Amino acid sequence: MDFETRDFARQYLESVQPKFKVGSFFSKKKTEEEKDRRKLQFINRINEKIKTEIIWHLRQFLLNEINLYQISDEQLIDHIQTMTIEIDETVIKEVISHDANISGEYILVFSDQLFGKIKQIVKSEMNDILNQMMFLLKNHFNDEIEQFKTKLTELTDEYNQLQSVKQTLHEHTAKKDTLLTNIFATDESHIVKEKATAIERSRQQLSSEKISSKNEEELTNIKESKSSNVEIDISQIMNQADTC
Repeated sequence: MDFETRDFARQYLESVQPKFKVGSFFSKKKTEEEKDRRKLQFINRINEKIKTEIIWHLRQFLLNEINLYQISDEQLIDHIQTMTIEIDETVIKEVISHDANISGEYILVFSDQLFGKIKQIVKSEMNDILNQMMFLLKNHFNDEIEQFKTKLTELTDEYNQLQSVKQTLHEHTAKKDTLLTNIFATDESHIVKEKATAIERSRQQLSSEKISSKNEEELTNIKESKSSNVEIDISQIMNQADTC
């Protein structure tokens, strides 16, 4: 508490003492009026401090959290924006010690105790709001988790489909490679066979040509031999004719 607030606290504490009195004669009414004035003065001061030094910062913090977590609950937002925390004399009397002497030391003790009581009230209000926020966040996150699970299932199905397509392509590729290998092997075998057949034909043709050449040579020799024999026979016949 600042100095002015502590002074209001001192005046209030003095007014609630049993022996407090204003004036000498016919002072009862004046005393009550003064008690009320000091009570309202102190309570209004405390509530103004709560509003400017606690509620404002608390409201900004909560609104920042709402923006951070993207909470869109209008009722909660309105509650935070219009939130007020005020105390009355009942709260103050809970921390007053009527047997204590009103001194500077006691005013500090009283101020600390009252501030602790105000913290409890603010904390209770804060917890209510935070519980609402947690409830909304839990529902929000549960929805997001379900959406994530659904998306994950879809992605898993797509992945499995892609794997199946990949496996099918792999099998088709393997079959194609095997088929091409067989085709090339068949073609090569056919080519080899054709080459072998061509070589065999060439060999046979060469062999035939050699035989033909040999036969022609033999025929030539036979003709020449026969021609020679004929010539001999003719010569002999001519000789015999000359003899006769």
